[in-house]
Amino acid sequence: MSVVRASDLVKTNFPGFYIPGFEKIIGRAQSNTSVFIWGVKFSGKSTVSIMLAKGLSERRGTVLYCSSEEGAGATMKDKIERMRAGVKDLLVGDYLGLHHLKQDVIKHKAKVLVLDSAHMAHLREKEQIDLYEWCKQEDIFFIVVNHATKDGKFKGSSMLAHMVDVELRVADGVVYVEKNRLPHDAQEMPINFDQRKSKTSDRKKQASPRQNPVPVPFKIPLSDIAKRHKIRGIKRLNDMVDFAHSCTVDRNPVSFRYKRQNKKSYLEMLQSGKVIHTHCADTFVSAWKKMSTETGSTVIEIINQAHARKVLGAQEYRRQEKEYAKKGDKTVSKPKTVKASTPATKTKPATQSRPTVKVEDARKAEIKDGSVLRSSKTKSGSEIDLIYTGGNYQIRQDGKPIFEHINGDKANDRFNTLKDAAPKRTVKPRKIRPKSKQKETFDSRMDRLETLLSQAIA
Repeated sequence: MSVVRASDLVKTNFPGFYIPGFEKIIGRAQSNTSVFIWGVKFSGKSTVSIMLAKGLSERRGTVLYCSSEEGAGATMKDKIERMRAGVKDLLVGDYLGLHHLKQDVIKHKAKVLVLDSAHMAHLREKEQIDLYEWCKQEDIFFIVVNHATKDGKFKGSSMLAHMVDVELRVADGVVYVEKNRLPHDAQEMPINFDQRKSKTSDRKKQASPRQNPVPVPFKIPLSDIAKRHKIRGIKRLNDMVDFAHSCTVDRNPVSFRYKRQNKKSYLEMLQSGKVIHTHCADTFVSAWKKMSTETGSTVIEIINQAHARKVLGAQEYRRQEKEYAKKGDKTVSKPKTVKASTPATKTKPATQSRPTVKVEDARKAEIKDGSVLRSSKTKSGSEIDLIYTGGNYQIRQDGKPIFEHINGDKANDRFNTLKDAAPKRTVKPRKIRPKSKQKETFDSRMDRLETLLSQAIA
């Protein structure tokens, strides 16, 4: 064992470099850094590994990309064209065995080795660790790709995931940092699956990435998730919860597990790997309905924007995004300048057929929550009130809320439509013949038939 003094180790300068496109999530890498990439199928694992290989070819030189799934075929060609990774220093080949793989690295003097994937190469745990240690000794940048199970965990042993320097998880077009020993700035990065469209934008400086339109973290109960989305499978449910990046109030990860046994569906809620709730029903939908009603108060904390977009839904996310854009425009807008030479003109009074209430005016006036801003009677005789509640508005009809969490413009429009709405037509109920008369006519008919039969027989 080689021993070094701590004072000498602090003075030692370790050379490093930044990978283009991964400066924030990986940080300052070294020549023998190891990266472990995993995720479910069709999530973008190979795309991320090709992006890394392209960036490393610019910094390190020759990159050997060993594709045990696709090889040097048409699908790999399509991915390389989409990512604009057709460079001379990127070598693509098929997996023929661990011994041949090491020989190819030495033969082509590769500085980077990408194995996609270890699961399809049928490498055992011992062989994966042997390849990892060999790359460390030979000063080779090592990238290994692995698959994930239905439960959201990578297949095989977790020994290699503990040994590598960086662990990246790919899900829904976003790269998440699960572990990173290197100093880095970001925890996630969206994937551009087709970089051919951005040829012109590479020459021009792009605008700075927009800020988060939805304020995270925020909390949402399971009952709201059940109301917003029709969940009919365990995969959809775990995607909604996204237990790798969300948690309950006490910071414990939440996930769900489903199994079919004896013609019954069993749905289990797990918290930190322990079963806390179990519900049995005939189908998954009915089991999830029971789970959401009984454990609907369980709160899930949303941490990142991708998960917020998935949980809130496209319509609600766009609404909040528009509100964020309006706030941003107001903060950036320049102050109005008035010319001194222009004479003061008479301002015409604003002609408004209907009174309106603005959210900004309510906030400036510091109106208390629960205060009634407008009240009126409809043509049908019912009373409607417009109430201010915490930056939003609520419309009540005869004391019962009918519209909640709406902004000022929508609140005024809906209030006016309810006020001017015509009363509903009252439909007179149909007169139904009493049952007694029906029985009398039926009896009379039966008597007539009996008399006719008796006359015919006689």
